[in-house]
Amino acid sequence: MAAGNRRRKRKNSRILRKFFACAVFFLFLGIWQILPNLSRIGTFLRESGERLEEIGADERLSWRELARNAVGRRRSGGNEKPPLQKNSDGANSASEQESALVAGTVFHVSDGDTVDLRMVDGREVRLRFYGVDAPESAQNFGGEARKYVSGRLLSKSVEVLMRYDDQYGRSVSTIYLNGKDFSLELLENGYVWHYIQYCDDMAYANAQDRAKKAGKGLWGDAVGRGEEAIPPWTYRKLHPRKK
Repeated sequence: MAAGNRRRKRKNSRILRKFFACAVFFLFLGIWQILPNLSRIGTFLRESGERLEEIGADERLSWRELARNAVGRRRSGGNEKPPLQKNSDGANSASEQESALVAGTVFHVSDGDTVDLRMVDGREVRLRFYGVDAPESAQNFGGEARKYVSGRLLSKSVEVLMRYDDQYGRSVSTIYLNGKDFSLELLENGYVWHYIQYCDDMAYANAQDRAKKAGKGLWGDAVGRGEEAIPPWTYRKLHPRKK
């Protein structure tokens, strides 16, 4: 009996040793397969961290540039046309060449924020004023806005800073009349809204606030009618164009 118990214990001991040996083997096998992946994961995390640091630096730089530009606009009154800067060798950089001012004559006014320009070389382009949105033609004060723009720009020579093309093929641009930002003039006199969705320029926001407080243009018109002025983008949603 005692001999049989000893044999069973030895057998169970051999089984346990084999089990632990297999467990250790598979454990080391798993670690061996994971090690290369751990190295790649570490590389990925390190590169991601470096990229996030670069993005953070870029964001900090962009905000510093924005702050400097805002200060510059406040000191200059906010409506002067930008000077064309030079590189150290005297040549314009690529970005500055893209933003160079072009000259032309306004020959047609579509509404309070869209005109047609004939450039000095004879080419024609439709311009959409940057940073502002005029009342639609069917809106209250839409006709007044168009009339004001016609009186100020039609057949006049202007300088234009072309920024980008919108979905309708118009060049979204800043127009300078006698060296002054015409969008700011419209805001100061209450003929347009600050198009805040596409322009975060505080000079534009401040110009609209001054016109609103003084009851100029569309702001005074709305008060006189006892109604609240409706932004053009809201009006367009309520009255979509028929295709």
